[in-house]
Amino acid sequence: MPNGAVHCEIDFQVNDSPKSVVTFLKRIRGIFDPNTKSWSIDFSKCKYLGPDAVAIVVAAVEESRRNGVNHEVILPKGNASLEAFCEFSGLNHLLRGTAIPSGNHPDNVTIPYRVQHKAGFNDPDPVIQLIGKFVQLSPETEEYLRICVNEVIQNVEDHAHSRIGCVTCARFLQNIGEVRVAIVDLGRGIGTTLRGIYPDASNVQALERVLQGGYSAKSRSNNMGMGISNLCQIILHQLRGELFIVTEDAFADGKARERPVSQSLGMNFPGTGIFFGVPVK
Repeated sequence: MPNGAVHCEIDFQVNDSPKSVVTFLKRIRGIFDPNTKSWSIDFSKCKYLGPDAVAIVVAAVEESRRNGVNHEVILPKGNASLEAFCEFSGLNHLLRGTAIPSGNHPDNVTIPYRVQHKAGFNDPDPVIQLIGKFVQLSPETEEYLRICVNEVIQNVEDHAHSRIGCVTCARFLQNIGEVRVAIVDLGRGIGTTLRGIYPDASNVQALERVLQGGYSAKSRSNNMGMGISNLCQIILHQLRGELFIVTEDAFADGKARERPVSQSLGMNFPGTGIFFGVPVK
């Protein structure tokens, strides 16, 4: 890493699968090193990007801007649908200063990235409405899903203390029949947060505990530590989707009706990324 410079070439599809996202994080791990003075990510050979990669890239750019770290992101070229996604997801706006995409067109299937510092009750509505376009949600399920997503965003405010807040992005993927949602922050990870109350917990154990539910850093008296556990319940069991989480050096992946299993990530991600997919029947 000469002069603290990091260059990352992404020559594979970041297709929102747990394997591709973890591979992507490992490929760009150097940009999160506090000694890095400048970095670049080259997507020019990449054939596919989804909301998971968008949320990670936006978080990295926002953090670097705050820290005065030089950075460059080279977007894909020559693929009309991928270039359109870069526009609709807000990447072009972030990197090139183009107009902010509204996401309100009735035919739009991408929710552009959003940076949030506080959780508002109706903030998850665009994500809920996108899922509702393709999945028949009962009023009860819709309300529960809204609460669960809001609780995850509230966790960022209460526990992570991420200077950039959290970044959300979502998209319907027609080729696999799934709505993908990403929520990423670069604050304190779950393990660091939980060790304020449970000092014996490793990062993997801490992630296992919040997936189980009932473990909380108690930043608020009414915090029951059920936000991530509840999100797992509705995504994996009610909607039969997939959910995976990266936080510090821990990783968990859960598929429909399966219990997520925590393990070592093999690197350190400075924050928490929560990614889930809802299949379209």
